[in-house]
Amino acid sequence: LSHGGASTTETMALLARTTRARGLGAGWASRLLSRTAVSTVKPGDTTLLRVLSRTVAKNQAGRERRAGRVPALIYGLSQHNIPISVNAIELRPYFRRNDFYNRVLELELPDGAGVIRALPRELEVDFETMQPNYVTFLRWPEDLEKNPQMVPVPVQVINEDLSPGVKAGHFCYKIFKTWRFKVFKEPIISSIVVDAGPLNLGNGIKLSSLVIPEGHVSIPQGQLIDPTLVKVIKSGN
Repeated sequence: LSHGGASTTETMALLARTTRARGLGAGWASRLLSRTAVSTVKPGDTTLLRVLSRTVAKNQAGRERRAGRVPALIYGLSQHNIPISVNAIELRPYFRRNDFYNRVLELELPDGAGVIRALPRELEVDFETMQPNYVTFLRWPEDLEKNPQMVPVPVQVINEDLSPGVKAGHFCYKIFKTWRFKVFKEPIISSIVVDAGPLNLGNGIKLSSLVIPEGHVSIPQGQLIDPTLVKVIKSGN
């Protein structure tokens, strides 16, 4: 089951239909809901990130990092690139989230120059400190229907501990960490939530068996159109 932007009531109704179809008790719907993200943005979350302009010059990026800022770039939509920097502490809560690459941020430019909605696209990390070194942001279009965007969505597995196959000592293997969609409509789905609870050895869950919100179209990877996202395999495979 996957969802994005649905109300709690709508999500509960969908979960109830799903659990009834599997012959599970009514209480399963509330149990699944409690372990599943209901919306892309949680109450109290902010998507506003204040940025500063930066000069593209020799050694400037190093000076930005020593000052506690991350060099960055806004690009896309056939507009000019804007070199910026972001406070490393303010960026940290975002880049550590699973939905960093499918969460549109509002970048507030300095001196009242406005706000640009953009999607994080590339992140360079220092592997010694595990802190961001450089990040790029892709401008987000005002009209997604006319200008749809490719977005990677993380795969989230729930109820592994309830799987008969896992209980028998086997392994629930997440084959894909993310899957790409062409997005025509907001809100962007926060994650593809896969319920591994019913899976036995050799069973898997394909993308086509899940409920994908309107405005999201799966992008094939090569010849792979309908991937198996999760499968229970023998331990040691």
